[in-house]
Amino acid sequence: MIRQCVKNETGLFLNLLKGYRKDTGRTQREMVEALLDFDGGFGGLNEVTYSRWETGATVPTASKKGLLLRFLDAQGYLNDPEISMRIETCYETLSRKWHTPLTRGPSALQGKMPVADATCSIEALVKHPDRLRIARHICVIEEAAHSEGYCTLGVQQLLAWAADAEAFAVIALLNGQHMGHYVMLRIPESMAADIACYRRSKYDIREADICDPAECGSQVIMAIYAANPAVAAQLKAKAYCHLFAQRSVTDSLVILSTRRPGCELTAAYGIAEVAHGTDPDSGVLWWGMRSPAADILYADNIVKAVF
Repeated sequence: MIRQCVKNETGLFLNLLKGYRKDTGRTQREMVEALLDFDGGFGGLNEVTYSRWETGATVPTASKKGLLLRFLDAQGYLNDPEISMRIETCYETLSRKWHTPLTRGPSALQGKMPVADATCSIEALVKHPDRLRIARHICVIEEAAHSEGYCTLGVQQLLAWAADAEAFAVIALLNGQHMGHYVMLRIPESMAADIACYRRSKYDIREADICDPAECGSQVIMAIYAANPAVAAQLKAKAYCHLFAQRSVTDSLVILSTRRPGCELTAAYGIAEVAHGTDPDSGVLWWGMRSPAADILYADNIVKAVF
């Protein structure tokens, strides 16, 4: 049943639900009972409604779909390599589906270079032969994107981050031109919490602070830029794929922004503001955002787009 559900492009979500029930030998009544025990958000669910979900006669709301995905994930069903690969492929489609929403989004979050029809290639920074030049460019962009004195990211520091096997450090290239970048590191939860509340600078993070492969921690966005909405959509889709692949060792995702529009946009995708304030020395305004990985992966707007 696993292979059947991942090969069926239509109704992937319903096939996952039915596949799990049949693989575990449960009746529809037993599934309803398990879901009711799992989360109070399933309150009022009965066999008739569940049966209609499996047959596709009715479609669960986005919030119910999110809860169902959380349930399947908690049971380990999404860990099957084929199913995991298929879901990652679904997250990759966000690169197309997010283009329009990002075009309408806050302009402060992205460049205004005209959108090209060609798709960028997304590559690991550390593997690019001209990584030193690109790293310098990234540092210049990051410094320009924030208030004066806020960004202290250095080229060698960036390359050290990117060289770590657990790091997500990618660049978007179009005909060899740097169109964007996305750098995210998994670090201990306590460090991430300090960053979200502005008790610690994210630029203090060193390679030794990055979590080991099996070590749980929080993903912290260290640097992000896109020349236009289309590039932003591509990069963010790749980041979602990474977050999904790393979810078993990821407690939460953290963003510290000095731009209010960033906080407003991310709120629609499951990322909540936890603190804000003003740097007493520089006067820089900051917003800290932090949410569990599952809240982000299975947020209503994401589930609507993917499933």
